[in-house]
Amino acid sequence: MVIWVTGMSGAGKTTLCNAVWNLVKPSIPELVLLDGDQVRELFGADLDYSEPSRERQIARLRRLARFHWPSLRHSCRSELTRQGIS
Repeated sequence: MVIWVTGMSGAGKTTLCNAVWNLVKPSIPELVLLDGDQVRELFGADLDYSEPSRERQIARLRRLARFHWPSLRHSCRSELTRQGIS
């Protein structure tokens, strides 16, 4: 199961994911929370919040999820979306 929370800046994506994580983690110990800001920092914080940078960030998160799919079978992600795409 993957819960992918998307939305505009300040919409509460991280807050929602943290709440879900805290609720579900006791039942699913292998649950992973991937926060878009944390992933952005992990890769060197080289991206801003322009549309091209958001598209690159989304691609990074998708690659990370595919690479770690066996260990991320249960995950909750929060990230900014491209304008008009959810």
